Amino acid sequence: MRASRRQTGRHDAGGAGHLIVARILILFAIVSSSWVPCAAQTYVELCLSNDEATPPDIMNAAVIVNLDEVRESLGSYGASLGWSPAALEYLSDSGGGQIPFDSAIVNRAEVSAGVLVFADASPTGAPGRVRIIDVTFRVLDQSQAMTTLDISFNSAFAARSFVDLTPVQRIECGALTVPVLDPYGASILALLLLASLALTAHRYRAGRRGG
Repeated sequence: MRASRRQTGRHDAGGAGHLIVARILILFAIVSSSWVPCAAQTYVELCLSNDEATPPDIMNAAVIVNLDEVRESLGSYGASLGWSPAALEYLSDSGGGQIPFDSAIVNRAEVSAGVLVFADASPTGAPGRVRIIDVTFRVLDQSQAMTTLDISFNSAFAARSFVDLTPVQRIECGALTVPVLDPYGASILALLLLASLALTAHRYRAGRRGG
């Protein structure tokens, strides 16, 4: 009977030992992942000169390609800006003023329907935050004006390397935050695992003493 109990205790202790190793590996993976930097990505910023404009105020929308995370220069792009004609009236557009992207090729044929198509290219390119176009509107309906604007890219490539730089996310001229893992959630989970690990280790030592 004692031998059987001893053997059972050894099996329990061995299982606890394996559990400790497994939890250590999980904890290491969680802590490590919270420090892994985000993959470099391209973003498009849609910056409004007056986000509280009321009819018949004039509002400017600047489109900026943000390459701060990538080690490339914008070489070419094709994009379109859409809006509700009931909310905004198109007045004019101009280049973003940033050489070499200061004079986009613009198709204004569908502005009455709320669509402006534009494109540009440069063999030398431009790095960082590249302001590619400014579009001026008159506000017709304040309730829809801020939510109706929609920017989309059908292409964007780097100069020289031709790497695809198509923006993956739109931001409203705000701070860019794209965490791989929620740091608070990761910390809480790590603490819970540490507590569980300590409890398992205590049971393991108790089992060895009892055997």
